[in-house]
Amino acid sequence: LQLKWAARGLRIWRQCRFGANEYMIAATRNLGFPIISELLGIGKILGAVIILIPAVPKLFKEWVYVAFGVTLISGSLAHGIVDGWRKSLAPLIVFAILCVSYYYFRKINYATKKAAG
Repeated sequence: LQLKWAARGLRIWRQCRFGANEYMIAATRNLGFPIISELLGIGKILGAVIILIPAVPKLFKEWVYVAFGVTLISGSLAHGIVDGWRKSLAPLIVFAILCVSYYYFRKINYATKKAAG
């Protein structure tokens, strides 16, 4: 089952081209960062898979939420400093959606603990 999910994730990664394409390379150079688009793309896919698979321990899922949050906030700060505040809003909107997702993740997990206990 987990191998099936991994194969699906790799297929989606190849189709969506989350890796280093020309636009991402130019944007990363504009911000002054090393070219890490390929690693971030792989990390995003792995993080999404970890959050979506129910068998993964909750602690790993919480750390994925932290990693996504750090990535989005640092991206927003970098865009705000280099490109202006308007470009820094897009990562903050995605961060707000991530926060709502995390809120319900915690609410569901604590609700099952209270009902069982």
